[in-house]
Amino acid sequence: PKVEPTPARPTAPAPPPATGPADTARLTAALLAEGELPGVDYQVTSDDRGTGWLTPVSMNTDPPECAVFAQESIHNAGAPVAWSHQEYRGAAPGGMAMGVTLSSHRDDAGSRLLADLDRALAPCATGFTVDSVAVSTPKLWTVAPVDGAPLIGDETLAYRIDVLGGGGNETVTVVLIRFGPTVAHFVYRGNAAPDTAPYAALIAGQVQKARAQLGR
Repeated sequence: PKVEPTPARPTAPAPPPATGPADTARLTAALLAEGELPGVDYQVTSDDRGTGWLTPVSMNTDPPECAVFAQESIHNAGAPVAWSHQEYRGAAPGGMAMGVTLSSHRDDAGSRLLADLDRALAPCATGFTVDSVAVSTPKLWTVAPVDGAPLIGDETLAYRIDVLGGGGNETVTVVLIRFGPTVAHFVYRGNAAPDTAPYAALIAGQVQKARAQLGR
């Protein structure tokens, strides 16, 4: 007699990544680990001196409408549900140093964060003072938009901060990329464009990993 083959049981599709705000553990797991980007010169380090030019304390600004830049620098802007931070540094002396933060937000808070920063760029371009409560040494900041940030999420914003006073002048470049309820924050010293090596590769690799694990 003819034997009919047993029908194959359908395989249940893998559940999609969760798209709600991630907790700290999920954000930490979504950060790049050492060796995940072959060919890119970076190592994970707990030494935050490369980009740790700010102390995570309350910060006041004059005028107040520029406070969003100060609060963004200490992970307070955008009402994050959770955030996780890691430092990366090139192996060669004097090489790349970049701080990366992943933050999760409820509803449209992440999108509003980028909109608030974008809206404040023009009125705050002429300069504003930042008073760190712990240090009590006001500094003058100026901000300006930056071109060259990769368009690899739902929204991208990049700007440069020039800091005057408080022991010297320095320039910091900030890139924010939102995908769903998550915002990836990249900070590095200097005025190199975000689309130059090795910054571009690290930014793209980090966003790709985070989107795969966190959704969107």
